[in-house]
Amino acid sequence: MKRFFLFGFLPIALACMSQDGLAQCCGDKADCGCAEASVTPELPVGQDKIRVLFIGNSFTFDATEHLPGILKAAGITNFSMERAFHGGYTLVGYNENFDDPKVCMRYKYEPGYDEWDGNKVYKNENCNSSLTAFWDSGRPYDIVVLQEYTGRKYAWDGFEESQVGIDAVKGLMEKVKAMQPEKEPVFVYLMSQVFATGSERLVNWFGNDRGRMYAAIVGHTKQVLEQTGIKYLISTGTAVENLRTTSLNVDNGMDLSRDLFHLDKGITRYTANCTVFESILGPCVGRTMDGNSYRFSTSDTSKKNYTTPVTDCNAPIALEAARKAIEKPLEVTDLSNL
Repeated sequence: MKRFFLFGFLPIALACMSQDGLAQCCGDKADCGCAEASVTPELPVGQDKIRVLFIGNSFTFDATEHLPGILKAAGITNFSMERAFHGGYTLVGYNENFDDPKVCMRYKYEPGYDEWDGNKVYKNENCNSSLTAFWDSGRPYDIVVLQEYTGRKYAWDGFEESQVGIDAVKGLMEKVKAMQPEKEPVFVYLMSQVFATGSERLVNWFGNDRGRMYAAIVGHTKQVLEQTGIKYLISTGTAVENLRTTSLNVDNGMDLSRDLFHLDKGITRYTANCTVFESILGPCVGRTMDGNSYRFSTSDTSKKNYTTPVTDCNAPIALEAARKAIEKPLEVTDLSNL
């Protein structure tokens, strides 16, 4: 098993990255310093029924929206998933308001669904659930995925607020474990994307330099993994940057976004969803995206809803961007040849 030293820093997450990009504990704890990580759960490989909870915001929405179609096309029936959504919300907010009955909207997926079940009017005034309520059934989750909102300093290295964000991750982990004391879930950190070139926040905070923002997100992500002991990372932010180096990033002023902020609803979302699938879902059931027939035919060129259809021609490029992000989760890969 290889040890990865990312950007010349200490090993992240008190763990080592395997060749498939998933963070795993080293065999020799004394050698790599991951004694704490070694006692945390592994992905539930081979389990008949697997419950997954995503906690996040509109970026989490982007990264998971195509999963029902992908799972159905693959004929995979192992997963029941839920998604806590609050637009523009931070993990700091979720940690502070875990019991608030209006902290989020709740979405559900069961095998055979074509899409997520839940309110289709994505407005925060429709938030009608606490996080506590997700455990009303009494059934524990096997995997819990946490995503910070990259529109705030809580997700940017180099700001005092970054440590507040990390402490919120720790707090949420403890609250989740308290909700299901009989079964500790596998915790996963979902790394968000960089804003598109020309985005107001990118201009104001990072001088319109995507590389600077990416470095800030990577730095924060490394600290999250190192300080929390989380072993599994879904690097959607890297997958999106990889995709932006390809021929699919046409000169239309959108930078593969739908509004200079969120992901294009078609090919860029698909790339992020491929990254989620091949990072945590596929490994549980021994499947990859190879041969998956799911496509998304919607096309829209309006600025706030820009959507590039997922086709047989561009889907392999998106999948390669995702796989390179899994292979090198905190480093952009130049795919300008694609």
